[in-house]
Amino acid sequence: MLFYLLPVDKLKTTNILLLIIVFFLAGFVLQLTREVLIPILLALILAYIMDPAVHLFRKRLHLPLWLSVLGASVLFLILFTAFAVLLYRSLNDFAHSFPVYQEKITLILKDATARLNSMLNGSIKIDLLESFNKLQITSTAFTIAKSLISYLFEFSLIFFFSVLIVYGKYRFQKKIVRAFPRKKGKMIPIIIAGIDREVKKYIVLKTLICLSTALLTVIILLIFHVEFAVIFGFLTFVLVYIPTLGPIIAALLPSFMALAQFSSLTLPFWIFLALITMHLAIGGLIEPKIMGNGLNLSLLVVFISLLFWGWLWGTPGVFLAVPMTTSIKIILENIPVTAPFAILMERVKRRRYSKA
Repeated sequence: MLFYLLPVDKLKTTNILLLIIVFFLAGFVLQLTREVLIPILLALILAYIMDPAVHLFRKRLHLPLWLSVLGASVLFLILFTAFAVLLYRSLNDFAHSFPVYQEKITLILKDATARLNSMLNGSIKIDLLESFNKLQITSTAFTIAKSLISYLFEFSLIFFFSVLIVYGKYRFQKKIVRAFPRKKGKMIPIIIAGIDREVKKYIVLKTLICLSTALLTVIILLIFHVEFAVIFGFLTFVLVYIPTLGPIIAALLPSFMALAQFSSLTLPFWIFLALITMHLAIGGLIEPKIMGNGLNLSLLVVFISLLFWGWLWGTPGVFLAVPMTTSIKIILENIPVTAPFAILMERVKRRRYSKA
């Protein structure tokens, strides 16, 4: 009996070792090719964002594919250019105005440091002012504003790739049907179409939710007369892609700005309360109803994905972690063989089963 079991045990050990080797090799390849893969992934996301406009031009206006892609590209470029100009002006104003607020923040941090050290009886030395000075916010804002030209060049390459992807996507669907005849592989086109539909739904809806959250943030800040609302709206749009931690940071940043602007705790408190309430309402109530099962990831999976992709690709990996992990889950659940792995990535839900 043991003679027959030994080969099976050796086979299991070999498979586990092979999986570990493949995992580390995949990580090495992903790290090595990050300069290529990150722009491609961003182009893929951008292609999915433009795809609804292409679909609208084709189905409603009955335009040919090339003209639909061109129309969607021009529309996106107009909106992007208008926003880029607005953001550049806001960053430039912020860089010039921040030294005025820096003095107020310095006084606030000195007072906060003194109070914290007195509460701790000097057992732990805390210097918030030193940590704040290390941030070099003014120089960072100037650097970002001056680097916008190089960023625009990188964006033009990503945008070009996205146009090719969205145009080739419709041609690819026809090739799939031709490559896999109905009798031999009729499920393959159905699976690929299902994956494409679900990934597009997730990316488009998530982008619209982030955009709506950013616009509401700008409106709230304008109501409270907080300066540089456009910058904080842009930061909110980016940070909301990171679950849990992102919305908290997005609510704290303008609150600190309000603290420096008004030199009072009352108004920043109400601003933070308004922003965090908005984030809780959107993230806890509205988003789950709109997204459905699209973002049904467990917190452990989200946390591990943030750590893994952040370690692998740095800051871009942190922002791409959840979209990539969600897309992987969608791919897994659309393939019958890998569907159980998608279930393992989900949150545990309470379900009521009716008796037959």
